[in-house]
Amino acid sequence: MSAAASGRLGKLGFAGLGLWCAIFVASLWSNRASAGEVLLIDVKVAETRVDLQTKQAIIFVKVTEESKRLIAEMTQKNIGRSTEFRVDGRVVMKPVIREPILAGVFEISGRFDMKEAKDIAQRLSSGTKIEIELVSD
Repeated sequence: MSAAASGRLGKLGFAGLGLWCAIFVASLWSNRASAGEVLLIDVKVAETRVDLQTKQAIIFVKVTEESKRLIAEMTQKNIGRSTEFRVDGRVVMKPVIREPILAGVFEISGRFDMKEAKDIAQRLSSGTKIEIELVSD
């Protein structure tokens, strides 16, 4: 290979490496969900329970496999961020992500009575999706 060809290859190699690095960094940045991005979560099981410590109504939720994957990805990448959980457009919980939700199972707790919790659980069991959105702190 000539010196000129070797020089061009070297330049393309560095340019290609620089381009690859820029694309890699951009992909990392874009994988972090941004405020305003809404996940629509399909529920497999939703049932009302009572928190043994607080004696308040809670909703036990198990999601579909696809929604389990979506929640796991979002929560792994956004530890420490605030979220809103909505049902029918109404905020039912505003937790901060403390750890990833990997099993696709969680509880919705709030200041609702047993009747309201049963109503929400029934709507979720009949196909209403949970909306999860990252919000600005």
